[in-house]
Amino acid sequence: MSEPDKPQSRPPDTVDPKPHIREKSATCPVCGEHTLRGYFVDLPSGKIDYSHLFLPVLRDRYSVEGAAALPNLTLLDNYICTNDLYCYVGKVDVHETRKGTRFDLTPNDFYKGHVYLKSDREAVVGRRLAFFLGALQYSSLDAREILPPEDTDLQYDKIETLVRYLLDVTNDNVPLDHERTYRVFHTLATDLEWNIVAPAMRDLLISPKLAGAMMELQLADLLYLHRRTAERNRTRIDYPDLYDTLHTYRELCRAGESLDDLLAGNVLFQCLKMAEHFVDQRRFNLLHIAFDISAYQVRVKSRMGSDINRNLDKLAGNADVMLYLNVRLARDLGVDNPQEEAAIRLLRRRLETIGDYAFAGRSKDSVSIARLGSYLKKFVADL
Repeated sequence: MSEPDKPQSRPPDTVDPKPHIREKSATCPVCGEHTLRGYFVDLPSGKIDYSHLFLPVLRDRYSVEGAAALPNLTLLDNYICTNDLYCYVGKVDVHETRKGTRFDLTPNDFYKGHVYLKSDREAVVGRRLAFFLGALQYSSLDAREILPPEDTDLQYDKIETLVRYLLDVTNDNVPLDHERTYRVFHTLATDLEWNIVAPAMRDLLISPKLAGAMMELQLADLLYLHRRTAERNRTRIDYPDLYDTLHTYRELCRAGESLDDLLAGNVLFQCLKMAEHFVDQRRFNLLHIAFDISAYQVRVKSRMGSDINRNLDKLAGNADVMLYLNVRLARDLGVDNPQEEAAIRLLRRRLETIGDYAFAGRSKDSVSIARLGSYLKKFVADL
C-alpha cells in the first residue's frame, strides 16, 4: 500500500480517481505461467489506520470501492497461483520493457520458498491441494462453494463427481496418493476447464473459509521454510499437522533456541492476521504463539543494545513495535509476562529519544514511518 507523493499542481477540473480494490495477476515463479493472482489497492496514507496489534485497516471502508466487506487490509497483497497453489505475500511491481511486461516480486521469505516447490511437481502440488481442501473442510466447506454454477456450459456432472471425490479422499484419515490427487486436479483444470482454486481468488475477500485456507497454507510454507533451513528437515507439512508444527516452533521460542530473525517476524505477523480472521479456538492458540514469538524477539533485540538504534528508520518490525506487541499481547491474553516492566521502561525511554519519528526530507518512507510512530506512541500511552 503506497504512500502519496507530494501533491502536484493540476487543472482545477481534474479529480483524483476513487481508490478501489482490484485484481492483479503476475507470472508465477514456480510454473512460469501468468497465473499468480491476487488483490491490491493503492491507498493514500490518510485512508489507513492501524489496529492495536499493528494490522493495517481502512479508516473508512466505504471510501474505497469494493472494500465494504473487507474488515482489514491484510488480505491485500496476497497472491496464489491457480496451477500449483504457490502462495506469495508482498508487492508485485509491473515494468514495461522492450521484451514485454515484467512482473517483479519483492524478494522475501514467501518468494524464497518457491525454490522448494519446483521438484516432483505432481506429488508437491497434489500435497498442497490436499492441504488446501483439508483446511476448507475443517471450516465446514459446502462443496457448492468450489463448483461452477449448475446452469454452466461446462460438464457439471463430471466436475461435481471429481470435486466430491477430492473432498472425500482428503477427508479420510488415510495416507493419500498425492500424484493421483494432482492428476484429478489437472483433469478438472485442463479437460473439464474448471480449476477448483479459481473460486478462492474470486471470493477471497468475501469468503472467510477460502481466505482462512489460504492463510493456513501460507503459514505452513513459513514453517516448512524454517524446518528446511534451520533443521535440514525436508518433511512437508500436512493440514492435520499444521498446529502441532506451530506448537513445536513455539517451544523453540520459549526455549530461546536460535531462530531466523526475519522469518520469526513473518511467522508472528502471519499469526496475528490469522487470529484476526478466525473466531474459534485457533484464534486463541495463534495469539498465544504470537506472544511467545514476541517474547523471544524482545529477549534477542534487548541484547543487541546499540544495534537497535541503527535501524530507527525502519519502524515496522523493529524493536519498538516488538516491545509494544510483547506487552500488549500479554495484557490481552492475561498471561504472566516477566519482561513487561523492563519492556515498557525501555520503550518509553526510546520513544522520548526518537521524538515524533519526524525526519528531514519528507520522503515516502519517512512519512510512513512518522505515521506509524504516532500510532505507536498512542498505543503505548494506552498501556
